Amino acid sequence: MKRYISAFLLTIFALGVMASTGNDLKGPEYKNRKPWKNPLPKTTVYVKTGESVTGPEAKNLRPLERKAGDEVVVKTVTKEKLTGPAYKNRKHFR
Repeated sequence: MKRYISAFLLTIFALGVMASTGNDLKGPEYKNRKPWKNPLPKTTVYVKTGESVTGPEAKNLRPLERKAGDEVVVKTVTKEKLTGPAYKNRKHFR
């Protein structure tokens, strides 16, 4: 009886692990993806005085870093991963 219970629990555990890792692309889909066709949004840097910071200074900014009395706020946006029916019905060829 103990063997049946342990085999059942092991099966449930294995199915749970497989279900949690099944969302990522694998195989030919991963190999043939084109990340440049669907890039992440750029990081936007806002300065309180209305001046835009560019170049290495913008790259190395830290959130809420103060320079010359101005408050600098860095807003980062990441692309959310599609899940559920939206992922299933997506049009990958657009």
